[in-house]
Amino acid sequence: MSTSRNIQLSIDVQMSNQMTEVKGGGVLLYVKEKFNASEVKLQNQFPEQVWCRIKTNDNREVLVGVCYRTPSENVYGNGIHENIRELVREISCKNFVLFGDFNYRGID
Repeated sequence: MSTSRNIQLSIDVQMSNQMTEVKGGGVLLYVKEKFNASEVKLQNQFPEQVWCRIKTNDNREVLVGVCYRTPSENVYGNGIHENIRELVREISCKNFVLFGDFNYRGID
């Protein structure tokens, strides 16, 4: 028996990075409109990521991102590990929150 559920979200802004090179790939970030988020494109070449910038009440900026790293090296190759390290270096001097599925053994 299969069941289907409809999920209703009260979220106003959607940002996504849909992958065209890989079937089923991509990440999605939903942000409530009251946070006045704006999408940010980082310099990093990590393929499955999406970011936004949110200003806090005291006018500071916080980056919020979602990343997905496939457990299969056959999809993006060995260089994906370095891409993640470069991503962290790029955002490390900023205020940020990073969500994701990194598929690294030992950190679940």
